[in-house]
Amino acid sequence: MAGARSSKNNIALTAPHVGVDGLRLLSVKELCELLNISRSKAYVEMAAGRLRCIKLGGSTRFRLADVEAYIERASADIAA
Repeated sequence: MAGARSSKNNIALTAPHVGVDGLRLLSVKELCELLNISRSKAYVEMAAGRLRCIKLGGSTRFRLADVEAYIERASADIAA
């Protein structure tokens, strides 16, 4: 997925945050820009357990696969 961009927000998904397993990690800011949600909405979704995150020291990061799963679940809820 190197060089991939979100067509909606034109966000590059090849930035410096890479997890130990080589997977791309998004910051809270990048997540919010990608999903077009507020920072507070992101934290509400995390607290409710609907959006998985990783705490690294004082930073919160998101695996791209977890964000994609969140989008799929949200899409399924809308379709139901």
